[in-house]
Amino acid sequence: GQELPVSQEELAKIGKAKLQEDFFAAFCQGKMTEAELPTSAKRAGLPERFSFAAACQITLRGWQVRREQFTDEDLASFQQAFREMCQTFLAHQQPEVFGQSFPVQAETGRWGLLLFFPHAVSQAAILQRLQALCQKLSVLTKRYFDLPLVLVLSAPQTNWLALQNAWQAMAERAESLFYLPQGLYHIEDLPILQTQAPSVEGLSVEELCEQLTKTPLTRQARMDFLHQCLADEDAAALQALADAESLPAFLAALRTKLTALQSARQLHPSVRQALAILEAHYRENLTQAEIAAEVHLNPAYFSTLFKKNMGKGFREYLAELRITAVKKHLRSSTERIKDIAAAEGFDDYPYFCRLFKSLVGQTPQEYRAKP
Repeated sequence: GQELPVSQEELAKIGKAKLQEDFFAAFCQGKMTEAELPTSAKRAGLPERFSFAAACQITLRGWQVRREQFTDEDLASFQQAFREMCQTFLAHQQPEVFGQSFPVQAETGRWGLLLFFPHAVSQAAILQRLQALCQKLSVLTKRYFDLPLVLVLSAPQTNWLALQNAWQAMAERAESLFYLPQGLYHIEDLPILQTQAPSVEGLSVEELCEQLTKTPLTRQARMDFLHQCLADEDAAALQALADAESLPAFLAALRTKLTALQSARQLHPSVRQALAILEAHYRENLTQAEIAAEVHLNPAYFSTLFKKNMGKGFREYLAELRITAVKKHLRSSTERIKDIAAAEGFDDYPYFCRLFKSLVGQTPQEYRAKP
């Protein structure tokens, strides 16, 4: 088919959007000179001059979980929807405020917002106004996207160069947002990060977490800290921990990891050996007596030892291991449920269905249908 000609109006719109995108990229990098800023701003449809303007850094909380559920297409439509919400909100604040939002790092859910006050008012009045605008924006984001915000506001500035510098100062402190709960902050409220990880010698899990709450660390220092605590872990596991988006998420994951490590260290060597065998062969028709023989213990003693160490009996543990494997399998494949159950070690299908329902609270069909 023939391409429809693009109208002048459409072209102008596309051109303006591209100019704006380029302007914000240069602005975020602090690249423009005092002379370039006003002219580039004007070309991008932003005020050349203003009485006051402030920058706001927006960080979406709960973004990691949301992002994992998104396809690239979802991400693009979320960005558009978020931007439109910001612009619609800002349009309703006129005539005394003009604003523009822009994505800073799409992957990490960070946005920027510039707010211009064209008509001279006192700086104190503007600060109040900024607080109120940011609170409203938080409410809207929670209502429409169910995501809380961390907002960092610059002080009001009187020219483009000062505004660009204020943005740079906020961007340099972006790492410290990891330690802040949702809410509105000024740059001087942000914690100063330490580059030296505290020593972990002889500390309990709770003392470690307490230490981390009291000592805000740079990302690199957090990585060093993790290397100390979890010397045996592989790099990917440490990376995943360090990538947590906020302190509570990080501490929760760290507690789980450390507690699991401690209990693994406290397990009886024979039980540890038995678990490794189960992990490798749970799909096969294993009996408790066979595993006991493998680890050179008599069946009755093995049964008692296993229950004491694991808090549950051998059969119960094996059943849960298989059900966990089935759950993964159900989400990643379209095979028949009966075949999946058989592949993961259940040869009695009705028994499998009853067990699944009692452990998961849903039938296998319901579990698979629910995202």
